[in-house]
Parts: sequence; structure tokens; C-alpha cells
Amino acid sequence: MEAWFPGNLALFNLLNASAAPNTVLRALAHLFAVDALYALMLAMMVVWFTGAAAARRSLMLAVGAVAVGVVVNVVIGAVLGTPRPFAAGIGHQFLVHSADASFPSDHGTVVWSIGLCLIATGQARFGRGVMWLGLLVAWARVYLGVHYPLDFLGGFVVAFGSVVAVLRHEERLAPWMGAIEAWHAERGKEPLW
Repeated sequence: MEAWFPGNLALFNLLNASAAPNTVLRALAHLFAVDALYALMLAMMVVWFTGAAAARRSLMLAVGAVAVGVVVNVVIGAVLGTPRPFAAGIGHQFLVHSADASFPSDHGTVVWSIGLCLIATGQARFGRGVMWLGLLVAWARVYLGVHYPLDFLGGFVVAFGSVVAVLRHEERLAPWMGAIEAWHAERGKEPLW
């Protein structure tokens, strides 16, 4: 991987935590590395149940882009099999993680697929916030020693390609999206609980 991005290891060493990191910074990194995706999913659920039809359409397309991106990541990871920093004996690890393929980052692909899709489908404010969240997730996971910076660049490229693919084939998704919107409209007539 160093041949693809010569500064990858140097940037990793710059961002990775020291052997005895600041406890507040380590806790903050753990928050972004682990809990940020849960917060994003909660925000998406709130928008789903309270937002307009256009917002739900954006979320459905974003979920489609995430699905495509994760499948692409599995294939790339299986082909390249790039070891994570801790598996290669590099840096300091402060997050328990399996030693599966490091490149590209699934977290980066998920967050940036959602953010890019939201921006591309007219939900720019929410999408920009998600993109910033993706940068914090990237920092946190490098800081805690489970990814290289290049893993997140790869995740961004996969996310971009996944969003383009889903938006190009949006008309094929229209029947499912229409059925989901009809269900949502019907549920809107009943109390949630």
C-alpha cells in the first residue's frame, strides 16, 4: 500500500496515538470510532419518520449505495488482503478489532456513501454534516490503530462509485421505493406505538 500512497505510513504515524495517549482524547476517539455510526443511524431514523418524502427517497438511495459499497469492499478486501496496522506490528492499537482486511475502510464507505448520496439528492445540509462526521471517524480509527489513512481514501472512492452506480440505476429502484413510500403513507395514518 505504501507504493500507492507514499505518505500513508508517515501520516499514520503522525495520527496514531502514542503508547500512553491522553485519556480524554482516547475516549473522544472511541466515541467517533464506534458510536458515531449508531448516532448516524438514529438520525436517519428520525428523518425517516419525521421528514418529507424527498428526504425518505434520499435515505433509501443512500442505503442502496451503502449496500453496493460494502459488497465492493468485501471483494477488494478478499483480493488485496491488506493487513491492519496492528496485525503488521505497526503503531499502537487501542480498539479491539478483528484482523480482517484493512483496505478499504467499511466505516468510511458507509458514512461517505450516506453523505455523498444525501448531497447528490438534495439533502445537502444533512449530507455535509455526515461528510464531516466521516472525517472524524477516519481520524478516530487511525488514532486508535485499526486503519491507515489510505484505507479511508479507498473508502471514499468506493463510496463515490457506489453513489454514482445507485443514482444511475434509480429508475430500477423506483418500484421498491414507491412501495416503501406507500407503506410509510399508510403508517402515517396510525400512531407509531
